[in-house]
Amino acid sequence: MKLNRNKDDARKDFNSLIIKSWTWERLTDEERGRAIDAIMSTKMTGSYDQRWATLNSVYNAFLLGVGYDGPRWREPADSDAPLF
Repeated sequence: MKLNRNKDDARKDFNSLIIKSWTWERLTDEERGRAIDAIMSTKMTGSYDQRWATLNSVYNAFLLGVGYDGPRWREPADSDAPLF
């Protein structure tokens, strides 16, 4: 079942999600500011889902720009966390 969400809430909902993500935790304060600037300055039209997809693309591009390379990105070298 597809929910009928207010398209104007997409940016707020997306921001709420990314600030709880593990990638967000590994960004520096400067990078966090730049990520929020990129997300907030993105011009969007379309449905909630279309806007969400646009914001997801912007955040993914931002992560790639700061060197994201997978699940062990910026993990401490001495970490023995399992990789599933």
